[in-house]
Amino acid sequence: MSQISEGTAIKRPTLHHANLKTTRLQEMIDWYATVVGMSPTYRFPGGAWLTNDAANHRLALLTSSQLSDDPDKLAHTGIHHTAFEYMTIDDLLDTYTRLKGQGIEPHASLDHGMTTSSPRRSSPPTPSARPSILSR
Repeated sequence: MSQISEGTAIKRPTLHHANLKTTRLQEMIDWYATVVGMSPTYRFPGGAWLTNDAANHRLALLTSSQLSDDPDKLAHTGIHHTAFEYMTIDDLLDTYTRLKGQGIEPHASLDHGMTTSSPRRSSPPTPSARPSILSR
């Protein structure tokens, strides 16, 4: 790790977007639309950029015929989950109720001490990268 000289402050940027590879582009677009209200701002045969705010994109999805799902994904390194923050616990609970009505239910719930998380996943789980945590 690089050394920071005395008097040099770290400029802390805000994370702008993440990029996921998938074999199920349309399914991912639909999932993010249903769960967190994301919609494509740009789409092409190899992917899509999605956002649910004023940013040009918060999530980039890429696909290729050369990609394949990993049957051993649990034993391999890679992204574990993504998290979305709600302003209030009521917003999180309202989202839980809405998604449960659509058949999307938590896999587990977590209390991180400072935050409460309610993981969600569509059934059946797939080896494709999927969002798993909606948190407050």
